[in-house]
Order: sequence, then C-alpha cells, then structure tokens
Amino acid sequence: MINKTSKTSQVSINTKSNHKKVNRRKFNRITLYRPILSDLIIQEESRANSVNSIVADATIHNISYGGLCFSSPFIVSNMKNVKLHFTILIFQDVLKVSGKCVWQKKISNGKYQYGVEFLMTMMRKRSYKRN
Repeated sequence: MINKTSKTSQVSINTKSNHKKVNRRKFNRITLYRPILSDLIIQEESRANSVNSIVADATIHNISYGGLCFSSPFIVSNMKNVKLHFTILIFQDVLKVSGKCVWQKKISNGKYQYGVEFLMTMMRKRSYKRN
C-alpha cells in the first residue's frame, strides 16, 4: 500500500518551538507503508578529484519524481561533495537513480535519515514529464 501526500510548495508550518518549517517539495511524495530496501553507493569526490566509494544498504521511506527519503547507519559527513547512487528493485524492474543529499537528521542510535534530490539532465527530465 502507498499513501500519496499532497503537493504543497512553500507552505509555512508552525512547530511547537515557534520555528517556521518550510515545505520546499516540488512534486507529490509517495509514502511507502512497507519501506523498500536498496543498494546504495556513496561516492565522495575529494579536492584532488579522486573518488572514494562506499557500498551500503538503504531503507527508502518515501519517493517522488524529484527525490526520496531514506535511512541508513552510515553518516554522510560532507554532503556537498557526495553523490548517492541507488539501485532499487520494484517487482521485477530495476530502477537506478542518482542524487545529492539535501538534508539529514539522526533518528535513533546509530541510524540517520536523509533527503535526496535526484540529479537528472534536462533532456531526461523532459522525457519523464511527457510519460
């Protein structure tokens, strides 16, 4: 089962601490009642243009046209220089997507949750919008 969360752009929400939270989502999000396990490659590019890669497991909690939310025991320390590559098996189809980390938070002992924005070329974005 999936739960579609309505699309809202730039909506301010008052939280208990009187800080305003802004929802910057550009696309509808599909929340998964049963999270999907995914293979994840965390690729960090250093100043010397060398690339370090770590292979990890990720648990995907929600997904949209523009990104996804996942949890993992790995800490992404330098989010600006990191690309995340997911291989997701949905029924019999393999979906490969890449993205950048736009937020992170600690959710429990040794586990972190991340928001990812997909990286796509303009040509690829246009073809997805047509389908």
